[in-house]
Amino acid sequence: MLASDDHKHDKLMRRLQDYLEATLHAGLRLAPWADTSGVPVYLTREFGLWRGELLGEKLLFVMDGQAVDLTPGDLAKRIERLTKAFNGPAVFVTDSMTGYQRGRLIEAGVPFVVPGNQLYLPNVGLDLREHFRRRSETPDDRLSPAAQVLLLRHLTLGDVDGQAPGRLVDVVRYSAMTCGRAIEEIAAHGLAEIHSRGRSKIILFRLPEEEVFHLAEPLLRPPVRAQHWYRARRIPKGFYGTTLPQDLAKGGESALAEISQLSPPPKPVFAAGPKDWKRVQAGDYGDQVPISDEPDFGIDVWWYDPDQIVPRHQPDRISLYLQFREHADERVAAAAREAMTEFAWYRD
Repeated sequence: MLASDDHKHDKLMRRLQDYLEATLHAGLRLAPWADTSGVPVYLTREFGLWRGELLGEKLLFVMDGQAVDLTPGDLAKRIERLTKAFNGPAVFVTDSMTGYQRGRLIEAGVPFVVPGNQLYLPNVGLDLREHFRRRSETPDDRLSPAAQVLLLRHLTLGDVDGQAPGRLVDVVRYSAMTCGRAIEEIAAHGLAEIHSRGRSKIILFRLPEEEVFHLAEPLLRPPVRAQHWYRARRIPKGFYGTTLPQDLAKGGESALAEISQLSPPPKPVFAAGPKDWKRVQAGDYGDQVPISDEPDFGIDVWWYDPDQIVPRHQPDRISLYLQFREHADERVAAAAREAMTEFAWYRD
């Protein structure tokens, strides 16, 4: 039997909202479903029932709050009963689910969400496909992450100018093919030129750094593609140290505070690119929680690895500037500009 627990349901509801916002970039407002007069009492005791609207579709979210312990067949019957009572799709929401349960629910066409793991909403499939299609068709004139890495590394360390793609492989840890496409992309925007040297093509920056940055700034993306919050594992009694991910680079306002007059944020923030994100996802640093659940630290997920541009644990000033240049808090935006004054070529 699925136990009803208001606290667990509220916690699961917040995780659901955070997950859908991060996955679909679609806000979800939930309210308790009050009109349960046609619902058997045992169902109102087993589940938390919340109504909401997602991408224009009215849905009933059926909160479990614990691992599923009904058979998939019994659960499917309950969801069908709630779907009829609600007169619209009922979506099962749970913290965890086995592969067998997942497969059986998909076979039965039961919509479900496991926040942070999987989303299966066949009843709003058309809307979801249209949602993703619109996002994929949105024109994006910004540089690709690889091209941005090469450009920022040129502006920061100056070791990209005059290099061929094959020579850049060890510098930025991209393949020669990716580096070749990246320098062609930079040249296509008029930020550099490509010249032949023997059998190789090299990139040459003819313009001064100040002008390159001025022309490139509208093409540069903030480094962060997502932010997640975590509760660190507790240190066993009798042991000392920290469970914060000290091997990760500082990120966000934590990094900005180290190179400006900005005060550090209440919760430390770290940065993880594709290389480190796999370990984060594996749970090496703790459990992901909503920001409302009093996390110990945050992790900014970057499009690229911070140490592709600067040595590990050194602040990537330009990426931090791109992250905070339009921040609503002028103190933070000013700190981002302050961080850029380290470069002689920078003009505010």
